[in-house]
Amino acid sequence: MTKRHRGSAESLDLVQPKQSKVSPGAHNRESSRDLFTRVPPVVSVQPPVMPSVSDRASFDGDVR
Repeated sequence: MTKRHRGSAESLDLVQPKQSKVSPGAHNRESSRDLFTRVPPVVSVQPPVMPSVSDRASFDGDVR
C-alpha cells in the first residue's frame, strides 16, 4: 500500500513541476516585461525607505 501511494505521489510530483514550468514559462516572459517596467518606480521608493531603517534601529534598542 505504501509503495503504491509513493508511486502515485512521485508521478504527480514529476508531472506537476513539468506542467507548472510550461504554463508560467510562457506567462513569465510577459510578466518579466511588466516587472521590468515596474522596477524603476520601486527603486525610486527605496531612498525614502532608508529613514524607515533608522526607525527600526531605534525600535530594536527599545526592544532590548
